[in-house]
Amino acid sequence: MKPKFILPLGFSLLTVTLMAVALFQWNHGGDSISDSASSILPQPVSRKTGPSLDNRAGSQTAEREIPKGFDSTLEAALAQTDPAHRADALQQWADGVGTNTMEAMLVKLDALENSQLRSELRGVLLSSWAERDVKGMVDWFGKRKTDDELHQQARDALVWNFGERDPVTMVAWMEHALPESVRAELYGPFFQQWAKTDPTAAATKLRQLADASQANPAQWNDLVGQVVAVWAQADLKGALAWIQSLPEGATKLQALTEASYRWAETAPQAAAAYAARENDPALLKLVAGKWAEKDPQSAAAWAAGLPAGDERDAATINAAVTWAQKDPTAAAGYAVSLPTEETRGQAVAAVISAWSQTAPAQTAAWVGQLPENATRMQATAQLMSAWAGNDATAAGQWLNTLPPSPSRDSAVAAYNNAVSVYSSVLAATSPASAFTLAGTISNETLRNRSLQEIATTWLNQNPAAAQQKIVQSSLPAEIKNQLLESAARSRQ
Repeated sequence: MKPKFILPLGFSLLTVTLMAVALFQWNHGGDSISDSASSILPQPVSRKTGPSLDNRAGSQTAEREIPKGFDSTLEAALAQTDPAHRADALQQWADGVGTNTMEAMLVKLDALENSQLRSELRGVLLSSWAERDVKGMVDWFGKRKTDDELHQQARDALVWNFGERDPVTMVAWMEHALPESVRAELYGPFFQQWAKTDPTAAATKLRQLADASQANPAQWNDLVGQVVAVWAQADLKGALAWIQSLPEGATKLQALTEASYRWAETAPQAAAAYAARENDPALLKLVAGKWAEKDPQSAAAWAAGLPAGDERDAATINAAVTWAQKDPTAAAGYAVSLPTEETRGQAVAAVISAWSQTAPAQTAAWVGQLPENATRMQATAQLMSAWAGNDATAAGQWLNTLPPSPSRDSAVAAYNNAVSVYSSVLAATSPASAFTLAGTISNETLRNRSLQEIATTWLNQNPAAAQQKIVQSSLPAEIKNQLLESAARSRQ
């Protein structure tokens, strides 16, 4: 334990603080920004606790580990038991680290075994660096290639620092001083943060940047969508009004899609009415799905009442699939009641696919009650595709209860294909299980082909075990001999 320094009588805390500040400025020369960008970079913000420092709240329960090899200032800060005093002491420690030694200090922190403490100290240090020497930190940030926890903490510290300054000025500085790769990473969280306080200004400025840029329009559209998503959470009406002012095109569609998530949750009828006027399949599908999460019956009825076409198909199918997550029996009943054969078949297949993942036997019981028609054919095939890959035995037992019919033929084909595909994949990791599974395929041609493919793989992995099973299998003698002779030649 290092001896504590005792202040002489008569020294006040203010005196010590002023002396420390003066000594720091003399040693580090103010750490100012030197290039042309400094003329438009705002002055440092007032001291506040930003998102990058939120880990301090968890420090109350963290292990009070005193890192070895650090100065007494950090040791004293970590020894504080009061959270507020600890936070202030750590901030003083971070502010005392020279900006030209920040990178070295971050490397030094990597040696800490306590991950919570390491994250806490990084956050304080990065926040201090961003406030005192944002250009130096951006230069370091732009050179990093690893998207690890440190990189994410640094990005958060920069974005928070930028947001605490005048955002319009910060955008101008970023455009002037930052390389494109860094801007691309910081713009998203920066504009989202700005949108929380002034969404109109954030969206308008972002739109201006997008119009002025000729590169990567998809990225700009995505950024606009991110801002609109934040805006719609707080002020849906304002966000929609701004979206309506945009010219028709990809940007407007992206923004409308993001807002529609919120719109369909809060005012599904209004969102549905707009989607119907626009007659856009993607938007109709989105609204139907979001509406069905809360009121599937109403969403499904609305979707079914749309004019015939691809738009109605997309909406009805998505409403049915979403409904199936809440009440698969009701969703299946809705799907089978749809008016056109093509839409009915697609909706039923979509519901069966979702339903069979959690309750295949119950799904099979419902499918078995359908009349013999094209919808039943699609339903049985979809059921077998999902069920046979997970439980071929149970699926095969149910399949054997079906009387001869076109729907049974469709189900058998789907069953055989599913078992064959699954067993082929399984052969790479568990050839014995795959070989047994393939033996349950009812179609002889498909069964023999699957067994032969798996046996070939298995012979390369474990010849003795594979040969024994090949001899005992139902494969024709000719295929058995081919496999065994090929294995013998490969060992010579």
